Amino acid sequence: MNNKKQPGAIPVLIILILGIWLAIPDEISIAYIVIDFVAKSLCPNPNISFCSQIIIWKILLNILGVVVIIGDVVYIYKQLKKGEIF
Repeated sequence: MNNKKQPGAIPVLIILILGIWLAIPDEISIAYIVIDFVAKSLCPNPNISFCSQIIIWKILLNILGVVVIIGDVVYIYKQLKKGEIF
C-alpha cells in the first residue's frame, strides 16, 4: 500500500505562486525553450515541413502548460474542499 501523504493546499499554492512570481521554469517551459532554440537554429525558412511541425509542437506545449496550471488550481481547490490545508 502507498501511504504517502499528499501536500495540503497551502504548500502547493505557495509553490505555484512562487513559481510564477520568480519565473521558475517547469518541465514544459524547458521543453518549449529547447524546441524554440532548435527552431531558431535549424529553420531559417518557416515553410519547411519540419519547421511547421516545430510550430505545432510549440502550440501543443503552450496548451499543455495551461492544462498543468488548471490541474494545479483544481488540486488546490479539492484539498481546500477536503479541509487539508497543510
